[in-house]
Amino acid sequence: MGSVMKDKTMLSDTGMVIYIDLEGGFYGIIADDGERHYPINLGQEYQVDGLSVRYTYRFRHDVGSIHMWGKPIEIADIKKLNED
Repeated sequence: MGSVMKDKTMLSDTGMVIYIDLEGGFYGIIADDGERHYPINLGQEYQVDGLSVRYTYRFRHDVGSIHMWGKPIEIADIKKLNED
């Protein structure tokens, strides 16, 4: 039908949730390797600037965003990392 299927490959990473003050503001994740991820389904309890997380995700190539920041991802699992 001509639509792009979402990538089914699951990946896992650690990173930091950050608030980006662009286009009305939104939350993104900067992975430990510096890659920018734009989570399309980040839960309210994880929308905390500076929060360290471990997350499992898949890239969503079929999702567009007005934010033009990071690669769109769908989070399958996310956990807060212990703050020591």
